[in-house]
Amino acid sequence: MKCSVIFTDAASFEVLQIEEWIAERSRKGAATWQAALFAAANKLSDRGPEFSLAPEADLFAEPIRQILFRTRRGLTYRALFVVRDETVIVVSVRGFGQDLVGPNDVMMPD
Repeated sequence: MKCSVIFTDAASFEVLQIEEWIAERSRKGAATWQAALFAAANKLSDRGPEFSLAPEADLFAEPIRQILFRTRRGLTYRALFVVRDETVIVVSVRGFGQDLVGPNDVMMPD
């Protein structure tokens, strides 16, 4: 089953922050990171409900899952998401070295 993938405003802001941080160091690196994120979103569209629960899933009222994706340099990022019906909702995008999130860090969609 194909799911639609949407990003919350907060997740979109995190994406923008990460892209800007990388672009300040390498425009090509930012484009590569964006391509890795789009590839991850495509995987979510195809197989969102199959991905594992995030390490912090026990802190949330509904199952929060994660997909890991890497840049060419091997740095790992993760997108945290929930699945509702046939929609995957990305609620946070975390960079390498960032702490796990808690309920106060993520705005869950209504």
